[in-house]
Amino acid sequence: MSPTSLAGRWLVAPALRTRPGIGLWMVGLAVLAFLRAPYILTSGRLWAEEGSVYFARAVTEGSWAGLTFVYQRAGYFHLFANVGTWFASLLPLPVAPLATAWLSYVLVVVLLWIVITWPSELLTSSLAGHAAASLLLVGALAHPEVWLNTINAQTYLGVLALLLLYVKLEDLSRTRFLVSSTLLGIGSLSGLYSVILAPLFVIRALREKTFRASVHASVIAGAALIQ
Repeated sequence: MSPTSLAGRWLVAPALRTRPGIGLWMVGLAVLAFLRAPYILTSGRLWAEEGSVYFARAVTEGSWAGLTFVYQRAGYFHLFANVGTWFASLLPLPVAPLATAWLSYVLVVVLLWIVITWPSELLTSSLAGHAAASLLLVGALAHPEVWLNTINAQTYLGVLALLLLYVKLEDLSRTRFLVSSTLLGIGSLSGLYSVILAPLFVIRALREKTFRASVHASVIAGAALIQ
């Protein structure tokens, strides 16, 4: 075994081979995600169209109308932005911007959790999972100017769909499979980054011929038709 392989196993062993280690690593990643731009999560922010279009519509035309809103200049349905700004519109105005920021933060943490803990044919080693999680926190998507808002959350939902394409579905618990199907549906109804993967999910379902793969394919294909 090469020295590089040995070093990689030594570095990731404490974090990934015990549940307390995994939990500690997740806490560390969550703290780092917070520290990327703490002012967003302490002061709140409505970013660009998130405030001027989605939130404004939810406030002026009624929050329920905002749930089915389609921004014509964008040309697609954005469920995550609709739900985030709908919820924000129910809160007092001074704290409304915190709602969308924290909702986006929770999405990032969930994505990190999936990368670190779910069985995958893409991230086949502990080191690969840790590297992918780290890249999500230091990559271009994590730049403070476009970080943690419901509009740009569709990029993370697109990454999530890609990860789910390679998740070992039969190794998931029933609860995790339900979570995966729900997240895939939300992502596919929140922009175009996820739905462009619909043909690959269909191909996977035809190849594997399992119930779970068929459910995922049906969810994303149905959302693609709606989009």
